[in-house]
Amino acid sequence: MRLKILSRASALAQRQAQTVADAITARFPDVEISRITRASAGDRDTITQLSRFADKGAFTSDLSTAVARGDADIVVHSWKDLPVEGHPGTVIAATLERADPRDLLLVRRTSCETKPSTFVVLTSSPRRTWMLQTSLAPLLPWPVERIETRDVRGNITTRVQRLIDGDADALVVAKAALDRLLQPQDGDAAPDHTLRDMLAQCRWMVLPLRRFPAAPAQGALAIEVAARHTALRDRLTDLCHAPTWDAVSRERALLEARGG
Repeated sequence: MRLKILSRASALAQRQAQTVADAITARFPDVEISRITRASAGDRDTITQLSRFADKGAFTSDLSTAVARGDADIVVHSWKDLPVEGHPGTVIAATLERADPRDLLLVRRTSCETKPSTFVVLTSSPRRTWMLQTSLAPLLPWPVERIETRDVRGNITTRVQRLIDGDADALVVAKAALDRLLQPQDGDAAPDHTLRDMLAQCRWMVLPLRRFPAAPAQGALAIEVAARHTALRDRLTDLCHAPTWDAVSRERALLEARGG
């Protein structure tokens, strides 16, 4: 059996696709896998705020359409990027065990030294903005009078570079994203030290879920296939991590009940 796995082109998306590929080949050694990438609308438009996109699937819809059309057999998504409505002609067939769902605050070391009273955080998420302005100040190790946020777009390395090169004090990212990017994988020809070097210029705090609930399904990967491929759907069921599936289903049901 041969399978073609599609993902976005970012380093993180490709790591996630490879994680799924490794899980498939470990369970089904007879499967031959190839991987392809494609840019999403959210990748092509790096200017518009994510909350202003007409399509809630800014990072997923184009890829879901490609799988429904038959350009690939499987597409791997960060499940939190998927709209709750689903996509015509496709289904989520499985998910792997969830990674750490928490958010991580990266703080420039220079800001830790200057201790600004107005603390500026990079984030493109209205959810994170509200929680930062509500709950972050008491967790910082110096008195902060005001939390401001500024929009940031791009892949993880681009966002960390914006933090290091700009005048903001901090950046919020999903911990699972950094964990996956920093985890060595077989086949890495030459480690890219750029991200590690930039992270060395930061201090960090894992934000507590009690005060900073993660986005629904954060840390989980969705394995999407065309609905008509019933044999593939049945086979992928063997990969599905039931506790993650149940937790993600509950979280997305709550999101849908509150307007998605």
